[in-house]
Amino acid sequence: MNYSSFPRCKIFFTASLLGIATLGAKAQDWGVGNSRTENRNDAGLRGDAGAKSGFFQAEFPVNFPGGSNGLWHLLDVRHSNQSNNYAMQFAGSFYDQQLWFRKTNNDPAQQWSKVLLQPSGQLYSPAGSSLELLSLANSNGSSTSYLKTLLYRHTTGTGPGNTATRLQSLTDGTNHGYVDFNPVNGLGGMALGTNGNELLRLQPNGYLGIGASNPLEKIQIGQKMVIHDGGEKVYGYNWYFSVTRPKRITDGYSSWMTFYEDGSISFRSADYGPANSDFAVIRQGLTIKNDGTVGVGTPDTKGYQLAVAGSMIAEKVKVKLQGSWPDYVFDSSYTLRPITELETYIKKHKHLPDIPSASEVADKGLDVGENQSFLLKKIEELSLYIIELNKQNEQLKHSMRVLEEKFYKRSTE
Repeated sequence: MNYSSFPRCKIFFTASLLGIATLGAKAQDWGVGNSRTENRNDAGLRGDAGAKSGFFQAEFPVNFPGGSNGLWHLLDVRHSNQSNNYAMQFAGSFYDQQLWFRKTNNDPAQQWSKVLLQPSGQLYSPAGSSLELLSLANSNGSSTSYLKTLLYRHTTGTGPGNTATRLQSLTDGTNHGYVDFNPVNGLGGMALGTNGNELLRLQPNGYLGIGASNPLEKIQIGQKMVIHDGGEKVYGYNWYFSVTRPKRITDGYSSWMTFYEDGSISFRSADYGPANSDFAVIRQGLTIKNDGTVGVGTPDTKGYQLAVAGSMIAEKVKVKLQGSWPDYVFDSSYTLRPITELETYIKKHKHLPDIPSASEVADKGLDVGENQSFLLKKIEELSLYIIELNKQNEQLKHSMRVLEEKFYKRSTE
């Protein structure tokens, strides 16, 4: 035999008896317009002041949940002894789905607690409100501190992109640290913050932003990062500027490395100026251009692979030319300029052929490798001139000996 139907039979039977009793009794009006609901604005009304159990509506709510206004519902369950003010109450606004509960405990201003609702089996909280999961209180008689953990839906609108869940702590009514799951503009990510300011963001793509709510790299640090040894010594700052200004790494004092939007990198240093003033002298150190050229003491390399503004010193410099070395001067096919033609050129131009003039060097500078090649060419040509002069000299010596021998023979005859 199935006994599960017995309770329903009992309820139906009891309801039938109540119906018969009601039909046998004189009908009585109850509530406004026989609606079974009465008017009552003060939820804290005491029993000895006329409060009774029942259903009520309030147009000007008093002692209802904080911030309440407009029309409110009230369900008040009281002791049969009207002098007993230990009532159990439920309240809610006409205009939302929130429900509040309290036991008055003989205090008309007793605090209300929000009831957690579960539509479709899920916890529900309207946008902008929170669900309190844990509250730890510590009272010293004059004030009470609370540490609360909340689930907080802090955005409006519909859809997964407009809903976030927040765990937040509060002390003495002041918001402290929080964790957002599925934060604004970060569907599927997380955010950490304190006092209403977001400090860290983890995007669903794995990008981490510290002080940056929309990180564009695996790790992006907004504003600056300081590295130090735990004391006063500073190892470095990482300054992040907007796209209109370059990014910079600096020691925080007088030297820095700057990254430019075009891909160039520069290293600079500076001397401090007078107190409360800018740097007195900024020195341009090393610049690496986006075309691969390098400038020392200047950012303008003028297309040279290495440009140095100022003097330089080295123990050894090796120049390796891409072109040919002028050994071709000693080739039998090489045509040496006649010495008289060379003389004419020098008188006209005031410098050797293939060698730049003083004005050209002042204007364009001197190609050391090319100049060495030209100097060697002139030395080799000079060697040929000397060899040729030596031949002529030997011929003259030979001619002189022949003449001397002839003269000697004639003088002895």
